[in-house]
Amino acid sequence: MTIRFPIDPLMIPEEKVARRLGVSVEQLTNCRPALELRGFPPCDPDLGTTCLQAVDSWIEGTYRLHRDPSSLDPVNAMKQALETTGWQS
Repeated sequence: MTIRFPIDPLMIPEEKVARRLGVSVEQLTNCRPALELRGFPPCDPDLGTTCLQAVDSWIEGTYRLHRDPSSLDPVNAMKQALETTGWQS
């Protein structure tokens, strides 16, 4: 038996891009050219998928949302959680 770990894909299909934006695929398809003129990440020409991190960065930059960069790093997040709780082995 092998242990399987969940993998969150970084490149996602249009259906998931639309869901991330809270719109239908049809709405995204219709708006995509205008969005790309505003810096929205294009689809990969070979895969037909879009980078999820690029979508999130576009949203954050467009709407002036700023996350603490350390919150995006799972190792730093774990270290901070351990420091906060004082848990020791």
